[in-house]
Formats: sequence, structure tokens, C-alpha cells
Amino acid sequence: MKTKKILNVISSFFLGIALLIQPSTSFAGGHSLDELITAAQKEGEVATYWHSSRMGKKVAKAFEEKYGIKVLATKMKDSEMTERIVREVSSGNVIVDLVGYDDGPMLDTVLTPKGFVENYVPPFLIKNIPEDSREPLIYLWQPFVFGYNSETYGDSCPIKSLWQLTEKEWSGRFHMWDPRIASSMLQMFSAMEDRSDDLVASYKKHYGKNLKLTEANAGLEFVKRLAANKPVLYNEDYEIAVAVGTRGQDKAPIGIYSLGRHRENKKKNLALALCDVDPFKGLNQPTYMQIVKGAPHPNAAKLLAYYVLTQEGANPWVGVVGAYSSNSSLGSSPDNPYPTAEAWDGTLLVSNNTNVANRRQNLMDFWIKHSN
Repeated sequence: MKTKKILNVISSFFLGIALLIQPSTSFAGGHSLDELITAAQKEGEVATYWHSSRMGKKVAKAFEEKYGIKVLATKMKDSEMTERIVREVSSGNVIVDLVGYDDGPMLDTVLTPKGFVENYVPPFLIKNIPEDSREPLIYLWQPFVFGYNSETYGDSCPIKSLWQLTEKEWSGRFHMWDPRIASSMLQMFSAMEDRSDDLVASYKKHYGKNLKLTEANAGLEFVKRLAANKPVLYNEDYEIAVAVGTRGQDKAPIGIYSLGRHRENKKKNLALALCDVDPFKGLNQPTYMQIVKGAPHPNAAKLLAYYVLTQEGANPWVGVVGAYSSNSSLGSSPDNPYPTAEAWDGTLLVSNNTNVANRRQNLMDFWIKHSN
């Protein structure tokens, strides 16, 4: 399995090298903003691996026009990004400078403690970054939401409780990312374990009777039943959004996808709408920004990190529906259901990185077992 191979590659690096590198956090960086700009311009370019194509398509051009520094941006999935970071740092041949990375559990338990990345919080903005988002630095919050087709079902979601997704009526009609590929799905499953009491209460509220557990907690019980109900799995959430939101369907599916896909309603004439479903509307996914140890252009990396946390640099994500900056002074799109990430008020799951790291392989095996 690809995930196991990647983890084995990473483990072999740990065994094969003497990890004398220590993690570090820089809040000052030794520069005023003007000094940082001058130092970055002398380096002339910066290379990124990023979770989003918007870094290369929008941010790179604007950053180069503003500062005269070229951005070499590569969109990359977390698993490949992890492997490349480990390989480059371990070999001493570092190509990348700055990464935008979704896999918090891997970051907290491998990349940071083993010294493959360095945390940098721009001191010029630190007062606007909540303390719990500074180490490791979260630069973006992206809700992944349960959504439905408003043309098919009207103004209200066809389900009221998530447990309905485990019923026969929705067999083969729930669309989601493949947990073997998307770490966000394993993060969601782990968060469900952490909030099992909410799932128990939701079951009682909807069915009027107590949930009978066949697993250790209601989170695992839900995952087991969902897997057995044969959801349709995808590699990309754009495909999920199209499958759910395409017009003219009599029995449109429900799906989970990034809230940003609601912008496809205008672009692709879709009919996506947010499910107001109990007990969770989705998962609030943090994305982290880190400088790679031994980055060849460290000052340009710091300047780009700063830029991405300003309104201008964040606009490709927060200027449209779907995401919120960790910089509390920045605005978000008026098309978002709520003005800030905090305003979702507990209706989005948030995973604990350590818990996910400890459960990751067991959750993967559990999903595969019950989906076959």
C-alpha cells in the first residue's frame, strides 16, 4: 500500500542518519521588514511545495511583481511532500524553501521533532496570529463540509443526522475522499472518536433510542457503518463537488468536499449547498506553513511567509468562498456561511494531531477492513 511504503521510506531515513538537527522557532529572524526585503531580493528566488495550485497560479505572479523575487511553485500532495522533504534534508541537497502542508499529525510527530522543518512566525504580524496557531504556524483554515444538491432537494439537506449516511437509502450515494489518500479523512475519523458523545446524542435525537455499540466508541461505530455502506471514493474533491452538484439529477448524492468548491456554482453552474446536519457540518482543516531546514533561500522564504499572511497575499484563498486566514485582522469572503472560522462555533470537527498520529495506521486498517 502506498501510504505504508512512504512511512517505511521515512522510517528508513531515521534509522540511516544521525539526526543532530534540532527543531527551532524564529520569531524575530534578525531583520526589520525592510531589511528582510533587501536580503530576500539578493537571493532572487524562492521554491515552494504547496497543497494548492493557487500558490503557483496567483500568489507567485503577484509576489514577483511586488518584490522582484521569482517563486518556483509546485502543487503536491502531503504524502509526496513528506517524502521529498525528508529526502532533501537527509541528503543535504535541499531544493525547496517553504511548504504549505495539510498533514498536521506528520508535522507534529515527525517533521518538526526530527528537525526537517523550522517554524517561522513573521514578527511583523505576530500580534494578529492567535497563540494556538503559532507553533506550528497555521496560515489557513479550510472547512470541509457535508453538501447536497439544492436543485434536487430544495432549501434543506435531505438528511438531518450523519447517521443517515449509514442507512440503506444512502448506500453508494455518499461521495468522499479516499481515506487511503487523503489525510483529512483520517483526521475526521479521529476527531469523531474524540467527540463520540456527540455522535451518541445525535443517534438518540434522530432515532429516539440508544445507540448499540459493536466497537469501542461511537466514532469507530460510525466509521464502520459508513465503510460498510459503500461510499464512492475519489482522489480529488473537485470531482466530488461535480458529482453532488450537477443539475438535472433525480437522486443526487451527498458528499464531503472543501467549502471552496461552492464557487463552482457560478463557474460550472452547479447547485451545491451546505448541509445543516447534526452533530457536525464537517471538518475544519488547518494548513501549516513551514521553512525547510537548510533552505537555500531562507530570507525569501520568510518574506513569502509574511506575504501569504497579508490581505494581498491571502486573497487567492480568503477573497473567495471557502477559507479563513489565521491572521485575525484579515477579512474573508462575504460568500462564506460565517464571517470567521471561530463563528462555526463547534459545528466543525477539529482533530488533535497527536491522536491522529497514534491512530493513523489503525484507522486506515479499520477502514479497509470494513469497506471490503
